[in-house]
Amino acid sequence: MRNSDIMSDILNVLYDYQIHTMSEIADKVEVSRQTVHKYIQSLSKYYNIETFVGGINRGGVRLIGKKTIDIDYLSNDDLQLVIEQLRPLLQRSDGIKRLVSNLDRLVVKEQEYDRFRKENCSRKVG
Repeated sequence: MRNSDIMSDILNVLYDYQIHTMSEIADKVEVSRQTVHKYIQSLSKYYNIETFVGGINRGGVRLIGKKTIDIDYLSNDDLQLVIEQLRPLLQRSDGIKRLVSNLDRLVVKEQEYDRFRKENCSRKVG
């Protein structure tokens, strides 16, 4: 089986967004648990995949669906605070890097909009 086929098959199993064990995925894809584990590690660099061991759910793997955050209620100061708190964690996750990058861009856009509004709304209509 080709690498791309294995990746595709693993993703197809995970696309139900449910928790699956490595053994369950291995059985469905017809590869070893070690192969599944190796591919899950690779895929987690590009997909929001959560893996956990033990506990209530007894371990497993799941694909986390796209989540959105409503930030309409946050001020620029609030966003800056969130960014400051996340910066020390940048090296831990590509997801955190993307989040901080997106928040940085959002703050810049908001600042540009505020400047535009101040410049254009403060002029008197003659």
